[in-house]
Amino acid sequence: RTNKYLEYAIRNPDRMKLVGIAELNDIRRHAVASKFGLKPEECFADYERFFENPVPADAILIGTPENMHFEPCMKAIEAGYNVLLEKPIAQSLPECCRIAEAARRKGVIVGVCHVLRYHPYFIKIKEIVDWERSYQSATSQPWGSTEPHTDSSAACGAARRSPTRC
Repeated sequence: RTNKYLEYAIRNPDRMKLVGIAELNDIRRHAVASKFGLKPEECFADYERFFENPVPADAILIGTPENMHFEPCMKAIEAGYNVLLEKPIAQSLPECCRIAEAARRKGVIVGVCHVLRYHPYFIKIKEIVDWERSYQSATSQPWGSTEPHTDSSAACGAARRSPTRC
């Protein structure tokens, strides 16, 4: 997924500039460094080394494996970086709450990537769901049902009004 952000940086150099990389794989790290003209002191074999010698940046993208988001995210927050974090945020609700609390305390933003919503496959699914909803609204009947249509938006609204608090 991180490659999509790198592609964006290549297409939009006036909006995004890669200023450092932490990548375990030597081949990938060197390829990215070459493509973006990074100096050796801007390239790190792992995120621990990066945080020992941080590169000035507006934000950090964390694209570690899904079970390894928490620790680098917390280190980034403590270092004062805004964070763009691949999902899932963390492996447990308490870890998510710790991330939220640390971000509030440090005054940084933690954004969570939900880029697949723009993938053509998911756009098509949304079109179908939207069409079904408009059909149900027009007929007041779900497809193939003789039961009255029940709008679930009230339950969704209630859930939005009382989210889990950290």
